[in-house]
Amino acid sequence: MAHELESDKSFASFREPAWHGLGTVFNEEVSTRKMLELANLHDWNVRLEEVAIPDGFASDKTYNYVTRTNPFDRSQNDILGVVGERYRILQNEELFDFGDALLDGGGRWETAVASRVAVRYSVHLLLSVRPS
Repeated sequence: MAHELESDKSFASFREPAWHGLGTVFNEEVSTRKMLELANLHDWNVRLEEVAIPDGFASDKTYNYVTRTNPFDRSQNDILGVVGERYRILQNEELFDFGDALLDGGGRWETAVASRVAVRYSVHLLLSVRPS
């Protein structure tokens, strides 16, 4: 089975290596920012670029490419998708800011991964539950 990682450095895991043996294994609890860095999910510079309407066509809507700076080759920009005018950009750091607030209540980051399949990613938190 293929690992489908965007790169061999786009996976991070707490104490246990992944089945494919790629990525970074860390042994200490880390902040959200550090977790994103370990899995190369930081500094993507996601942005919108307007899609040009070809000559001879008309549209009453605006469409944009969702683009990013490639985290493994900073000279390359990637198109992640096409969206409508209501779409709003969130940087990975903004999206996962909630993680640090949750971690303050007890817990730790377990894994983070960027998949090359449509450049998707996931992160996993293990939260401690204290009996009341």
